[in-house]
Amino acid sequence: MTVQNTSDWLGLSGRVCVVTAAAPAGPSRQVSPGPVPMSPPSIATSRPRGDARGAHGIRSNVVSPGMVITPMSQSFYDTPGVTERRTAVVPVRRIGMPQDIADVILFLASDRSSYVNGDEITVDGGYVNMLMNMVPRPGFD
Repeated sequence: MTVQNTSDWLGLSGRVCVVTAAAPAGPSRQVSPGPVPMSPPSIATSRPRGDARGAHGIRSNVVSPGMVITPMSQSFYDTPGVTERRTAVVPVRRIGMPQDIADVILFLASDRSSYVNGDEITVDGGYVNMLMNMVPRPGFD
């Protein structure tokens, strides 16, 4: 999704906000049941874009959704026990909805996020952080 008013590359003053959706690059990557977008290259290219073009008013960020119930994934969540098991492992105790992702994108497209650039925002109810806290790591025990 790209939000544009006017852009410096056209020789006009204004702002451009590039928001890329990608799957989290961490341990929560889903490789089996349940459709999820997989585009780590989106993350790799959005950060440098934010660095290189920030001085021109162009911000580039990535939104990485966690488990979200969508029309495409609904049949998976309709399987008995799936929603309950997944809800139990998400710290906020619910599965995300498309509106959760849309709210973050709207924030990034607004002037309220004018100082957010070249970053990845994971919208997963705290799932990735919970997983990382369960992994034994030297210096973190």
